[in-house]
Amino acid sequence: MKTISLLTILASATVLAARAQDITGDWQGTLKPAPGAELHLLLHISKTADGSLKGTLDSVDQSANGIPISAMAFRNGTLTFASDAIQGRYEGKMNAEGSAVEGAWTQSGPMPLAWRRAVEPSDIDGAWEGVLDVGQKLRLILHLTTTKDGLGATLDSPDQGAGGIGATAVKRDGSSLTVEIANIGAKYQGTIAKDYSSIDGTFSQGGGQFPLTLKRAASDKKAPAESGEALSLPRGRSHLSEYRRGDSTGSHADDTHWQGPVSGSGADYRFRATGPRRESAGA
Repeated sequence: MKTISLLTILASATVLAARAQDITGDWQGTLKPAPGAELHLLLHISKTADGSLKGTLDSVDQSANGIPISAMAFRNGTLTFASDAIQGRYEGKMNAEGSAVEGAWTQSGPMPLAWRRAVEPSDIDGAWEGVLDVGQKLRLILHLTTTKDGLGATLDSPDQGAGGIGATAVKRDGSSLTVEIANIGAKYQGTIAKDYSSIDGTFSQGGGQFPLTLKRAASDKKAPAESGEALSLPRGRSHLSEYRRGDSTGSHADDTHWQGPVSGSGADYRFRATGPRRESAGA
């Protein structure tokens, strides 16, 4: 009886070890290429008929999906892969539980990147686009992602050259959604449509409230390998709050000016816009 029990324990341990070392599946990670900037990544790993590994990479915030991985290996608990399409490579070590891989992504330079087993996405995960009218129209893109800690979000303002602005709090209560972004003193409150096609709400910042309707972003954008577009890390500023009042050009060489009140904690800021300079009321 003792022999049978011991064999059972050994067999169970073998199964658990095998599961812990199984690298296949979906993994999610967050790359931080600059202070305050985040890129949410998804790594999809599967096996080919001959048992070798293959995979693709999604950059959620850049709407780039299916980035091909040219080489991938998993040996002695170490995952390595490379993508010639974006000239990047990764190496990391899986933990004993098989729930995470800690390592570094190298593209121009090494950056820490940890992968965690991906969780099931919610019905509102993905990119949502809208136009904010503050006297001048500005495009905004809200990226919603389900993580093991709950719903997370980042905000892009393409017309201001700002991306990956991290939300400090995201709350969903039925059809109600609230996203707070403390570092720019902003909040978005909206109602999710029954068919999940839009979110109708209000963007608040600096005492001002502006209507903002978000709709699902087009999902038919080609992957970089198909479109010939290279995936790159964000350039320039990563926070709206870096654009200070009275700074009409900042560090940019283009003819860029500012309009619209955007208040942060203890300082005034302005939306970035292109075209002739126009001062806001109260400037």
